[in-house]
Amino acid sequence: MKMTRNCLDPWEFCFIQTDETVRLCCYSEESVGDLTTGVNLDGVLNGQEARAYREGLLSGEMVDACRNCWARSLVPVESFRQIVTAWVQAS
Repeated sequence: MKMTRNCLDPWEFCFIQTDETVRLCCYSEESVGDLTTGVNLDGVLNGQEARAYREGLLSGEMVDACRNCWARSLVPVESFRQIVTAWVQAS
């Protein structure tokens, strides 16, 4: 059974650091983009790096930051997909 992290962070919020880098998680130091490059926040949040976080959680093929996370529990991928679907429908 394929597992993933029970984490909605990449869908729910982002952190814009004082240097204008953008992170999707308060536990990871990894940036998914940089607003000083002329890309707006929407572009960063829908960019390749941010999508990799979300797609990885949905598939169980997580980016290293998620794979090594100590803050979120592991759950079966199918269960997590149901959690995300319910969250999207409620939003």
